[in-house]
Amino acid sequence: MRRRLAVVAVLFVVFCTTFASNGPSILYVVYQGKYHFTSLTVTAIFSVYAVAVLATLLVVGRLSDVVGRRPLLLAGAALLVASALLFALARSALWLFAARALQGVATGTLIAAAGASLVELSPPRQRPRAALMNTVAFLTGAAAGSLAFGVMVQFLPSPTVLPYVLEIALDGGALLAVAVLVIETVTPGEHARWRLQRPSVPRAILRPFVVSSVTMGVGWSLGGVYGALSPTMTRQILHVSSHLVAGAVLCTFNLVGGVAQLLRRRHGARGSMLAGLALVALGAALIQLAFTARSSLLLFLATLFGGAGAGMAFVGSLALVNELAPAARRAEALAAYNLVGYLALSLPVIGVGLLTSALGLRTASLVFCCLLVAAAGLLALPLRRVGVAAEAVGERGLGARPAAQVR
Repeated sequence: MRRRLAVVAVLFVVFCTTFASNGPSILYVVYQGKYHFTSLTVTAIFSVYAVAVLATLLVVGRLSDVVGRRPLLLAGAALLVASALLFALARSALWLFAARALQGVATGTLIAAAGASLVELSPPRQRPRAALMNTVAFLTGAAAGSLAFGVMVQFLPSPTVLPYVLEIALDGGALLAVAVLVIETVTPGEHARWRLQRPSVPRAILRPFVVSSVTMGVGWSLGGVYGALSPTMTRQILHVSSHLVAGAVLCTFNLVGGVAQLLRRRHGARGSMLAGLALVALGAALIQLAFTARSSLLLFLATLFGGAGAGMAFVGSLALVNELAPAARRAEALAAYNLVGYLALSLPVIGVGLLTSALGLRTASLVFCCLLVAAAGLLALPLRRVGVAAEAVGERGLGARPAAQVR
């Protein structure tokens, strides 16, 4: 019974992590009007989170093996509370940069410990189920964060404070749950000394790794643009200033992407990646049609197809990298995979911000979507040549290693 309560506590921490990371996206347009900064600043605030998560994963990735899972879970939950306080007290763009960076550190710290803790707290036969619950908690938090912030910003006073009061309450509850319920599963000092999580790819799998990680990057870059600019897109496409609509759009993208991951878990890696690329390209094209026609239906379809494509591309590519990497070097390969992912989550968003400041969102979106469609098309051929390895994964299904996308 104690272990089950510990699992529930860790899952709640996971939920709070993605709730916190997705919620502020709805407020970027509010902050932009309040502090009078450009779209480039919006995208930079979004991107500093991705950089902070990646840096923390590389630095803290192995630390929980040395000091234990519980101390990192406590530290990460406390940092989530601190980041929400910074957001609630923000007085300028610099405060937002600091809050978002601290949030990224908290997320990276919790990712490093929560997954391992869940596996170790579960009996061997239930570990695949624990990984699946981890995925569901991630997805639920991501969708709930954007929707809850949208509702509160739209209908309640003090839109830049009250949503963070809710977040502080949730994060504080997570901190208390870890302190009271979570059981330590590692004896401090039992494992090797701490060292940086070094990104590295074995030469033998370099080609399929590049194809897989760039496929994932295509999907993540679309997700990054949605996360940073969805409120601005809904205003310019639909001429609707509703924060609830913006929250619903981002919630739909995250939710559909997550459902696609769950549905594709037992399908082949190559098929998932090819389908993901096709749907991401279709979603990008529909965004441009939505701009032209000012159509809510087209934006909704773009969100559905783009979210599903991003989820499929991610779950297929991660399964392939997990399968092909030698066990002794899998952690290094996954570190390199994360490096590609978080660069894809941040750099294209900054590029769109630069273009938006210079040429406007519609032109910036056109350039970005054309590049995304071209990248998806160019990846299709080498991806087909990775067929033998990918189909081998397909025979076993993707279910052995459920994964969740963190943004």
